[in-house]
Amino acid sequence: MPIGRSGPILPRPRGRVLLGVAMVLIAFAASIAIGLMLAVRHDTALWEDHLSGRLTVQILPEGTAPPPAEIASALALLRGTPGVASADVMSASENAALVAPWMRSGETTAGLPFPALIDVKLNGGTTLDIPALKERLLVAAPHALFDDAGRSIDAPTPLTAQTFWMAAVVLAVSAVSFVLALAGMLRSWMAAQQHNVELLRLLGVSNMGIAGLIGRFSTAGVVLTAAAGSGLAASLFLLQAAGGKLAFLIPAPVPVVSPADLPWLAFVPVTAAIITWVTCRLLVWSALRHT
Repeated sequence: MPIGRSGPILPRPRGRVLLGVAMVLIAFAASIAIGLMLAVRHDTALWEDHLSGRLTVQILPEGTAPPPAEIASALALLRGTPGVASADVMSASENAALVAPWMRSGETTAGLPFPALIDVKLNGGTTLDIPALKERLLVAAPHALFDDAGRSIDAPTPLTAQTFWMAAVVLAVSAVSFVLALAGMLRSWMAAQQHNVELLRLLGVSNMGIAGLIGRFSTAGVVLTAAAGSGLAASLFLLQAAGGKLAFLIPAPVPVVSPADLPWLAFVPVTAAIITWVTCRLLVWSALRHT
């Protein structure tokens, strides 16, 4: 009789449906926790990038156009400031692209009193004296409006870090709950299948072989249920991301996760498979050694 698959010798364990539901819920909770961690990481990285990377200077129009002399003075001042990598005036097409979402079909930007936008890029690790630079800029170009993009985004608060660690705790609790549920199922299954296990031994199957047989069967089921839980979480993340673009939000406390980050959710079923395989091999083998 073949022993590479679950058959009459090792019937499926009772309560596997309830265990499968529990595994789906655990995988879902773990995936939501990973989503929270990804969202916090993205917000923190965005803030750090803006804080150290870029400034914007506007030369407001006087009449229908910004004063050319002030544009030249502002460029000279900015390019001569230590720590500034480049300072360039945005083109008319780039200005038009900025307001395109608010333009009606058939309308053009011709004749609109655009400010001159100067994109300022900083050297890495540069710290500028912002108030002093503003004062010098206003002297050189009285129509200048200084915009520090980094300071327009709120810095990560202690609550942000707390959210990250709470998500990490949820992830750890999910892993522990998973191991406990799996261990409980294996112990009850082994107790109910003592007669069948002895029959396998009489057929010449070693303790490690029996452990491997149970491990393969259990791992396959766990991968399917964990993938289902992660897939459910991924669906909610995609709906939330689409809601931001379509002006609606799903009625659930789900973080906004970039679709490009969703492959990280594969961590849940992969880790569940590894934990299941190791737990089955060790727990079943240890139990068989003492019988």
